[in-house]
Amino acid sequence: MRDIYKSARKTVIWLGRKSDDSGLALRFITFVGQDRNRKEIKNWTGFSREFEAVRHLCQRVYWSRLWIVQEVIVSGKAIIQCGLDYTKWREFSSFQDVCECGYLESEVKGGHGDLLATVAFNLDRYREIDGRSGPTSLQVLLKSFSSSQCKEIKDKIYALAGVANDGKDLVAGIDYRKSVFEIFSDVIMIQKYHDCGLLIHFSQFLQRLLQGHVAKSVPKFAYQSTELVGALGYAEQRISALGPFYPTDSAAQTIRQIALGFDKASITVSGDFKRHIKKLLAPHMKSHILRRVIPIHSFVSHGLSGGEEFSDYKNGLAGLETVDGLAPMRKSEWPWGQLEEPLHLTETEITTQTEQEYNNARPRFFLDGDGYVGVAPSNIRRSDIICGFVDSDVVAILRFRKDRYFLVGSAVYPRRRGEGKVRLFKGSKDFFQFSVAGSWNTGDTVSLYLNTYSLQLLTH
Repeated sequence: MRDIYKSARKTVIWLGRKSDDSGLALRFITFVGQDRNRKEIKNWTGFSREFEAVRHLCQRVYWSRLWIVQEVIVSGKAIIQCGLDYTKWREFSSFQDVCECGYLESEVKGGHGDLLATVAFNLDRYREIDGRSGPTSLQVLLKSFSSSQCKEIKDKIYALAGVANDGKDLVAGIDYRKSVFEIFSDVIMIQKYHDCGLLIHFSQFLQRLLQGHVAKSVPKFAYQSTELVGALGYAEQRISALGPFYPTDSAAQTIRQIALGFDKASITVSGDFKRHIKKLLAPHMKSHILRRVIPIHSFVSHGLSGGEEFSDYKNGLAGLETVDGLAPMRKSEWPWGQLEEPLHLTETEITTQTEQEYNNARPRFFLDGDGYVGVAPSNIRRSDIICGFVDSDVVAILRFRKDRYFLVGSAVYPRRRGEGKVRLFKGSKDFFQFSVAGSWNTGDTVSLYLNTYSLQLLTH
């Protein structure tokens, strides 16, 4: 489909029949878009009816469809048409520039913000016209068009793979017989040259984008996968005290009973201790905790101390000099290059006792080193490490043994004072929890080597 649109002499973007002043909107776009002398239209006002017509035009059903993204992005010459009225995309692009530069003042409160946020305007930013803009990464495209609609959930990925500059391998492997988990794994694997510090964030976003279908399609032996991905975490805290089990029935324990379940003789609690317990007991948090607080058991996933910030990693590559006439290692030859060591499979051992703990784990309260309360699976132990990630509310519990970290499970904190809500992706009605762990980036770095099964559990 990409090749068809790219080689077409002209693409007609058909928005439907003439209605809602569509003719007026298209004439106005052409009038503004063809005026190359911006000084003549600067600060023009009085176009409230015209702008309202353009708003209706940009809200048509056509723009909500995911498959139209490649149609618009790769078509060299395109026209937008309603009924018999049309305008060239080039004029539409110029019209957008005028709106973004503020040459045409809006009489609507908030200015042109609603127009600038529409898919119609967003598409123009990715079109390759006169050498500007053009293809970008799949990750960027997925986030930009996350609210676009398609009937087949797999098309959330496949509809954009063909126009991504890093989607070549994915396009070559397109197969609708694959499970959503397999497609999730394919997408994760092409992130190897992106920021390892944001892999957890992207994995969490990707699972929500695929509407929970990843978890439903995990193969039985996925935990045995030896194909690893790299992620950077920050070891910020340790578990200092264990509390009672998290209530899972209607006869929930009182805050006082839970507070008495901690050995407070040897610990310090935060000033928000009881308030946070109350938050964790809230009815809407129950399903969230039962879904997110789980033991994570893998024979291959592990972590090592250290790792580089992406900016430092990029600067290091740029500074490489030739040695004995050999070219420096290129980024494309060093996947997941921010990690402490190159990715490789290392067999790990989990004792029978620990495996039993995983099988019988239940949600349990704990306190961290600063006295804040959270909930984690009951296979945690005192001194286990609490690991956070950039731009994510994922909290991993790690255990250090011999020379490496092992995954123990995932935890949940309540949102703290002053922490705002952040949407999971554009158009989503759900939000990231974004407790304090989600903004950690100052602790000791941990290079995590995960198979996609462990990554899926951690970011579910």
